[in-house]
Amino acid sequence: MTSVFVINFMDRQILSILLPQIKAEFFLENWQLGVLTGPMFGIMYSVSGLPIAVLSDSFNRIKIISASLISFSLLTMISGFCVNFWQLCVARFGVGVGEAGTTPAISSLMADLYPPQQRASAMAIYASGLNIGILAAFFLGGAIADHFGWRTALVAVSIPGLLLSIIIFFTVNEPQRTGRSHSLGPATKDSWFGAMRTLLSTPWFRWLMIAGGMASWSLFSILAFSPLFLTEKFQMSATQIGLILALLNGVGGGLGTFMAGRIADRLVVRGPARGMFVPAVALAASTPFLIVYFLAGDVRIAIAAAAIPAAVGFSLTGPSYATLQTFVPAHVRAQAIAIFGAAVNLMGLGLGPPVIGAVSDLLEPYFAERALGLALTLTAPISLLAALCYVRVYFLLRSVDKEPTAD
Repeated sequence: MTSVFVINFMDRQILSILLPQIKAEFFLENWQLGVLTGPMFGIMYSVSGLPIAVLSDSFNRIKIISASLISFSLLTMISGFCVNFWQLCVARFGVGVGEAGTTPAISSLMADLYPPQQRASAMAIYASGLNIGILAAFFLGGAIADHFGWRTALVAVSIPGLLLSIIIFFTVNEPQRTGRSHSLGPATKDSWFGAMRTLLSTPWFRWLMIAGGMASWSLFSILAFSPLFLTEKFQMSATQIGLILALLNGVGGGLGTFMAGRIADRLVVRGPARGMFVPAVALAASTPFLIVYFLAGDVRIAIAAAAIPAAVGFSLTGPSYATLQTFVPAHVRAQAIAIFGAAVNLMGLGLGPPVIGAVSDLLEPYFAERALGLALTLTAPISLLAALCYVRVYFLLRSVDKEPTAD
């Protein structure tokens, strides 16, 4: 399942390293690039994930994952043939719909395969696919774009997903659904509206959505605009940027994500809510380094500062999804994960990149090539607020009347 997430994020993130070429070809402003990398993908990803999650709680999850892989891989390929901004927007809409089917179904599967005390590590290993996907997107995307152009890069990264969908469909079996917990209070209705009403009326779940959404606001803004920031401020090539960001976000971020899961697993032995300390500390620690990254005048200082946020940026993934798997009843896990994912992506992708792009456009007449970096410093206070929200989740989970049962 980790390989699915690799391809998921490779197809999703490839556009960021291609933005300088797309901006030049279509004569776009930064707010348009923000819309392209954010809402055009994020809105459909969020909205489509909810009904697909309902299917994942009742139907064969392997078939759902295979169908999702085929659809978003084909639409990534189609993106390479678009001839204007609006066609590319429509294609990104489609990629969002396709990718929406993978995470809820896979997270539900993994909850049936691992006991509570191993879930944060299991989800962290799965989430490391995100970092590997980013590594591939930046490294391969930058190299292919420099030599063959951005269109060829999009077509090239679509092929592995088509092949993997066939392999999964014919070789992976659907596991038996197991386990229920009772931390949501009264039994959740099987209907989608009943599940959503119960989940959204649960305080810790609401605060977890806010925390994840704010963290993603910063994270996706940084991922979307870092290539353009490094291009405009330091005149780096796509290959150079791809290599640096692949190492920072792919290798460093992957190790950080894995370690966050292992640390969270050790903490939850002493209490299932303690895993929330991992993203809280990581986000707070990254705040000063974000400011240095975007304001440094020397590229070496900027890259060195970027290493810390890159390493801890996805530390929220394993603990957050493990918390959902542990505290949410089995028959609505996929729906809970989809609702959480919808909130995270609507706040992160729907608001982050377009706001950063618009602010940088407003600042550009006054600060020229420094405008985008100044706009990106907004990610620092948002990350700090996200850390405080995770602390709030911890205290709310401690007050839950009944601890989750071991599956």
